[in-house]
Amino acid sequence: MVLLVPEPVIGFTPEQPALAAYPKLLSILPTDDRCVLVEDPVEHMLDQIQLGQVSARIDYFVNRMRSGEPDEAGAAAVALTRRSFGAFLARKRGETIDAAVAALERALAATPAEDDETGSLVAALTGLPRDAVAVLAARLGTDPAAFPATIPAWVRWIVEFFRREPEAAGHLVGGLDTIKAVTRGRKTGGPITDAEFDRLNLALQAWISGRPFSEIEQALGVAANAVKTCKRSRDLVLKVVGRNLYMVATAATELAKRRLAPTAEGVVQIPAVIDILAYALRVGFDSAAKTAFHHLHNDIRTRVEAHTRFRAFAGDGEIDDGGTFGDVFDRVQVRLLLFRFED
Repeated sequence: MVLLVPEPVIGFTPEQPALAAYPKLLSILPTDDRCVLVEDPVEHMLDQIQLGQVSARIDYFVNRMRSGEPDEAGAAAVALTRRSFGAFLARKRGETIDAAVAALERALAATPAEDDETGSLVAALTGLPRDAVAVLAARLGTDPAAFPATIPAWVRWIVEFFRREPEAAGHLVGGLDTIKAVTRGRKTGGPITDAEFDRLNLALQAWISGRPFSEIEQALGVAANAVKTCKRSRDLVLKVVGRNLYMVATAATELAKRRLAPTAEGVVQIPAVIDILAYALRVGFDSAAKTAFHHLHNDIRTRVEAHTRFRAFAGDGEIDDGGTFGDVFDRVQVRLLLFRFED
């Protein structure tokens, strides 16, 4: 008997990664076996920090590593790094990650202390740039009585933030080119104009009030006889709302939550509008009550249908958005039971 091996034999050392074998395994194993090279993303980021590179990804990584209690965040980040998969592989190779850890400690020391007043704690929790979140925090202020009271008012506030602080807003969302594209039809040209910001606000209000895409398209400045596939509206919803404004709304409401005074029992009651703003904006609702109504109706498939059925359900009287989202949810649920009973 003769055993013919058509390829060079690959050796495997126990408890040692066989990186040279990966391409060969990938070529002979079925695709559904998922031959995946396991790497540690932390190790890659530490290498970049050690080389002194600066990027939005590194900023995000350092911010996320700093999340936690201010006095413990740095030590926790270092401890997590020493427990990482990359550190484990380094020990297997007889190496250390001391130089990388020292670079991380320098990067952590270079970031401001976490502080609710400037929003740096929110930046650490969300991974957003600290300087841009600080601008957002300054514009929001510290008086809860001055915060927007409704979802449409919050949307206007966010658009106004983009209008007044375009540099910080662009830093938060990675640039304003997509907003340019949906408000003017192209990414080229100068800064976004006041008229274009007005269009953005009108289109967002149409989105959260349940208007169809054709009307949102016209709110963005497209002539009625030119409305076809509603590309601008789809980009507004999928890219501007779903990616950009959602993150800004999340940061703004996290800042707002940290400015609310606790009750006598030491509990912070978060208003429903603040609690569900980012989600409501993303899915297209202009009240906490409509958001709760949609949550209670799994059979509703579209945003427009949800608004239509809510109007039939609520009639001429709106359901109060006051209190926490739990309070609003209970009011909607009770009224829904009565509504079904009356039918």
